[in-house]
Amino acid sequence: MNQAIESGEAQGENGIFNSSFIPGANWTGTPYQPIYEACGQDFEQAQLFYGLLVWEAVMLHDDDWIFIRQQNTPEHPLGLTYFLGRE
Repeated sequence: MNQAIESGEAQGENGIFNSSFIPGANWTGTPYQPIYEACGQDFEQAQLFYGLLVWEAVMLHDDDWIFIRQQNTPEHPLGLTYFLGRE
């Protein structure tokens, strides 16, 4: 998770990311597939557990992050949107 946050895979150019965008919709063959399998192949439970992993990585990260939960719609997925804190 730290690698995704620090590499810009998550952040994009502006230090903003939505946790749901990192793994994408199909976790097959990705580092996220074991989460899905550990959750009994229940995608909703896997997404929630994954969200806890992102939350922990952001909390323990050296940078300060701000987050919001947007409305859960196709345009705004279930995840939180994180913003890199600025001084």
